[in-house]
Amino acid sequence: KGELVTLLGPSGCGKSTLLRCITGLEQPKSGEIVLDNENIADKPTKDRNIGFVFQQYALFPTMTVFENVAFGLKVKKLSPEVIQEKVFEMLSLVDMTEQADKNVQFLSGGQRQRVALARSLVTEPKVLLLDEPLSALDA
Repeated sequence: KGELVTLLGPSGCGKSTLLRCITGLEQPKSGEIVLDNENIADKPTKDRNIGFVFQQYALFPTMTVFENVAFGLKVKKLSPEVIQEKVFEMLSLVDMTEQADKNVQFLSGGQRQRVALARSLVTEPKVLLLDEPLSALDA
């Protein structure tokens, strides 16, 4: 808890694949994935409580900033009031409240990355994984 771990290596060496295995988006060929002394390799992705910011953000292109961040909370069937409060808390954290009603297609790469980060953080994951976290920073 409270640790920052970095994976370094040349392009194509498997860093993104490892992250996808940890989140459950890919199955490892061997080994275990242990979180809090529990092997989670066979747990469904949705039950792992892991946030993931993809290298290409994986935002829903037809949705607004607010809708993208709210998506995971709606899946959890939280009340609209709680969703609104949590989403705006995260948008404030990443300095994107003024873009809440904007479609994500019209954002810069750095803004999209901040929306993806807010979407991952809003569900309060136990672990947060970031794939190429500095690739789209705005100046």
